[in-house]
This record gives sequence, C-alpha cells and structure tokens, in this order.
Amino acid sequence: MSDVPDRASPFRLWKHLPWGIVVLLALACGGLLQLVATLRAQNALLRDQQALLEIELRSTRQQLEAERILSRHETDALRAARPSN
Repeated sequence: MSDVPDRASPFRLWKHLPWGIVVLLALACGGLLQLVATLRAQNALLRDQQALLEIELRSTRQQLEAERILSRHETDALRAARPSN
C-alpha cells in the first residue's frame, strides 16, 4: 500500500469541465425561458389593464359630455322661462 493519499487528479477535473459548463448553460437557458414566460404574462396583463382603462376613460368622457349637454339644456330652459325686461 502506498502512503500517498488518493486525490483526484487535476487532469480528471479538466475532463469533466465541458460537461459542467453544459449543465450551467442549460440551467441558465431554463432560467431565461422562465423569465421570458413571466414577462410575456406580465405584458399581456398590462395590455388588458390598459384596454380597461381606455374603456373607462372613454366612458368618463361620454358621461362628462352628457352632463354638459344636460346643463346647457337646463340653462337654456331657465333663460326661456325667465320673463324678459
């Protein structure tokens, strides 16, 4: 038996280095794909929110215009009912 401890040779580590790099790249790609999916879902959500806000804005503008028209009609009716001097 030898008194020298059995350690991994540095040449053995170099032999497995390419596979380690492949594993790291695969994990990085998986993480990036997950990030892309998350960002696409967030983008779709933001587009839906924007569409709803545009509908709400349009509705509010129409309501304001309707109130202006009613106010104008009421003002015209009051002027017509007032006796002239």
